[in-house]
Amino acid sequence: MGLLAAAACSDQATGPRLTSLQGALAGVMQVQGRHTPQLLRVPGVVGTATGIDPSGHAVLVVLTQSTDVTGIPGVLENVPVNVRVTGEFQALTAVVAPPPGGRVKLTNLIRPVPNGVSVGNNLECAAGTLGTGVIIGAQTYALSNNHVFARENDGHVGEVIVQPGRFDSKPRCADKTPESQLGTLFDFEPIDFAGGNNTFDAAIALPSTPLTCATPSGFYGSPGTTVIPASPGLPIQKVGRTSGLTTGSVALINATVTVNYGGGRVATFVNQVITTPGISRAGDSGSLIVTNDAAANPVALLFAGTANGTTVANPIGPVLSRFNATICQG
Repeated sequence: MGLLAAAACSDQATGPRLTSLQGALAGVMQVQGRHTPQLLRVPGVVGTATGIDPSGHAVLVVLTQSTDVTGIPGVLENVPVNVRVTGEFQALTAVVAPPPGGRVKLTNLIRPVPNGVSVGNNLECAAGTLGTGVIIGAQTYALSNNHVFARENDGHVGEVIVQPGRFDSKPRCADKTPESQLGTLFDFEPIDFAGGNNTFDAAIALPSTPLTCATPSGFYGSPGTTVIPASPGLPIQKVGRTSGLTTGSVALINATVTVNYGGGRVATFVNQVITTPGISRAGDSGSLIVTNDAAANPVALLFAGTANGTTVANPIGPVLSRFNATICQG
């Protein structure tokens, strides 16, 4: 974990400097694409990505579970290869109660329902995060992950979605419907656990109670509507069920990673965003990652991470396109 944490500080690139690197980054992505299949076959390798090294050069980054992984070349097609120890990437549903404190207890029942609070499928004792409201046609929907709303492909349209998720009920796992009902599962993108590539872990719910389309007061408020492509060094923030408001930056782009969903289910995701450490904890799955400025424009949908809070997120553009949706503003 220490290697990634130490290297993350070097990912803070300025806009003008990054612009001069766009051609180099694109070239590294091509090399990354050609070599990722063989790199993922190395025991202990959990992903590859493109980033910027401490000297400001574009590099191919190999992500590993531990420091003792061997067999990774130092250069591929004249592109330097850096190794970062991240540990295993896991889907971030709740397994522990959030720490006390914070502006608002995001695990409480809150009406109308804001972004960033605990949600889940009523057929399981779990909890993730409501990322944001989205608009499809004239209707508002709630956006989160497949593994939060749709039970990792096992859900069916019409299943009850609750706020908070049942993991956060008192007593824990109690069925508090109809009071806790947020709405019903409306649509989701299936996750391929059979070895194919995935691009996002996302689902939407049709609400039966109003959404605010903004975070609770004291956080960043309403997200913007302009989709911002992730780039190394981009300052970001998110509000999630467990860790609340956290800030950091984009560390790596174009990531291909393997994600453990538990129960023997592992999925490969491509074209992902990886953040600096400290962004997320278990239960933050589904959070909307936005720019860390007054505009709070959408960047990515959080869905997985490592023990040190390094986060994997789906670029939000393809997610919105899949559902033919736009970001709802509060």
